[in-house]
Amino acid sequence: MDCRVAKRLAVTVHAAPDELGLMPRVGLRGLAFARARVEVTAIEPILHLRRDAPARIPNMLPQHVWDLAGRYGLRPQA
Repeated sequence: MDCRVAKRLAVTVHAAPDELGLMPRVGLRGLAFARARVEVTAIEPILHLRRDAPARIPNMLPQHVWDLAGRYGLRPQA
């Protein structure tokens, strides 16, 4: 194999995903991305506990989590 071809392959294999055009260039950025991540992180334990341990929900989820999840129609079950 030619040395130039080998170097080119090495650069391609070890290049960052965005250099190869694999990373998305659209989507939320900055504060909008941060807010979305906080909301998703707050919703995940609600869904997990409803599925696996519904009896633990009152002790495991504080009110601020329900406030964040309320925007998406998730409410404490009575």
